[in-house]
Amino acid sequence: MKEEKFDRLISPMKKNDNGKFSEISWSQAVSEIKDKLGSVISSFGAESIAVHIGSDVDSQTSEFYKRFCESLGTPNFSSYKSYSGYASELARKLVYGQSRPVLDFENSDTVVLWGASPDSFKLDSSALEGKKLVVVDPFKNSFAKESDLYVQIRPGSDGALALGILNSIIQSGDYDREFVDIFTKGFEDFREYVSAFSPERVEMITWVPSEDVVKLAEIYRSSSRVCTLTGKSLELQTNGIQTLRAIASLETILGNLDVDGGVKFVAKPELKSLSLGKDNSLKPIGCERFPVFCGFSGEAQSNLFASSILSGEPNSIKAMMVLGNDALSSWPNSSRTYQALQELDFLVAFDSSVTLTSSFADIVLPLSLPEERDELVEVLSGDKSKLLFSPKLSSDGPSLNELEFLLKLAKEMGLSSDFPWSSGIEALDYRLSALDLDCNKLSAMPNGYCYGSWSEKSYISKGFDTPSGKVEFKSDILSSHGYDSIPAYMEVEESMLTNPPNSVHIFTTTFGNSELEEPITEDGLPVVFAHSAVFKKYHFHDRELVDISTDRGNFKAILHESEDICPNTLYIQNCPSYMALLSSDTSLDPISGYPGAKSLLVDISETVR
Repeated sequence: MKEEKFDRLISPMKKNDNGKFSEISWSQAVSEIKDKLGSVISSFGAESIAVHIGSDVDSQTSEFYKRFCESLGTPNFSSYKSYSGYASELARKLVYGQSRPVLDFENSDTVVLWGASPDSFKLDSSALEGKKLVVVDPFKNSFAKESDLYVQIRPGSDGALALGILNSIIQSGDYDREFVDIFTKGFEDFREYVSAFSPERVEMITWVPSEDVVKLAEIYRSSSRVCTLTGKSLELQTNGIQTLRAIASLETILGNLDVDGGVKFVAKPELKSLSLGKDNSLKPIGCERFPVFCGFSGEAQSNLFASSILSGEPNSIKAMMVLGNDALSSWPNSSRTYQALQELDFLVAFDSSVTLTSSFADIVLPLSLPEERDELVEVLSGDKSKLLFSPKLSSDGPSLNELEFLLKLAKEMGLSSDFPWSSGIEALDYRLSALDLDCNKLSAMPNGYCYGSWSEKSYISKGFDTPSGKVEFKSDILSSHGYDSIPAYMEVEESMLTNPPNSVHIFTTTFGNSELEEPITEDGLPVVFAHSAVFKKYHFHDRELVDISTDRGNFKAILHESEDICPNTLYIQNCPSYMALLSSDTSLDPISGYPGAKSLLVDISETVR
């Protein structure tokens, strides 16, 4: 084996006895992974194997790895849904039965960016021209500076603001009464609960002036069609699901569901299922603590993987495959993740280069780029959904992509009956067969395969995809598991309102580097922005070196003063690895299991280099 240095990985690498990586062949990689997984299964059972898929892996490949887990007999498959994107889907699913509706910006008259970046929705400033723009965010970004109304909110208190807006609208009577009477469930109990959220009380909780609460409610009331974009800043809070349910209820009460300029329910192509239908009595990690998340997603909650590895409860993970994800930068409490990775008997990582996580791996496999693999791409637009075939365009990458590797591994492990395909294309053809398509047919459709067309207010004839068939302000699913059935407001676990005297709040948003006048790093250290009140309280100076810490971890940073952030707070620009270092893997959203990684209480002190 030839030992070498590398940047972009093209070939499999194996860690030697001296802890360094050397190149090996694909056949050796497949053989050694097969042998090691087989040994772990023999000694500890299939449930001791976990597979985690990050967002750098395409969705179809992810589904095949989920089938692989089912074929092996392990319930411990997880994906980026454990910490990114899925909380919003779950909240909408609980309220009106649609996890991924289409937001019809083109025909809306008002756009609300609520803790969100237009980049996340592939929107540029031209898409907002001629529309009323509202920004709700603790950080006064460039869009906020150009908005019709900017609402600077205390990090983590968004649910109270949403309930205050709902109260104002309900009190005024300016809501879609006919829709509420016919198509919703639990409105009277919901009305009674939100009545406590007066503008004055909302101001006390959120630090948003009561007059701005009234203004924002008036904008919602007076706009014929409102599109509200919510971002990860709301998901990654320990009260995220209930906050997002409150905002989904706001979309509902105004009659903005399944109409032009609102939230459209566009049918999506149904591909052939990859479920094997096996009766596995083993439950995924997280199902007891987060039954709604695990039940709806069909996955384990990976934020509990580290504690499972270290404690052996509910069952100990001994081997893991991680694809396209740097767990040390995305899972909460990096210190515990660090310890857990060292405890694994075997770790396989797919990565484009050696990251913090893959440096712990026994074998690192090269991760393909999108242009280096065949993909099925789903495109949702205002009136239709399309399925496109994106062919492999480059042969510069690894000789096997993630799906092709899986097919070889499955055959080596004796799973050919569940993985009968000889190529990735054949596997994708199997998925497409439900639509009487294959990759060749789909590639011959330059505009893709169009699946149905949108029709306004389809719920009139079909109802909503909820247990009651109606919009649910009150969820029996949640109450049956001991959660608040109404989207009740609760403080984030690390709250500024219960702030220890020597702590301060740090938050991050989803905006990119262009949103700041100052660079994100200085002298190789992250830049953290502090409000002038923090400088005054701690007697700091601009560009001072500080230590920012929690009981989970700490880092050094350069402190800059800024009046664009919420008073008495710190702001770090979209740096997930630093927030993962600080955040807790025990204080999680009780429904989704998401960490409070977007706003945390920290200690701050001056330090030396």
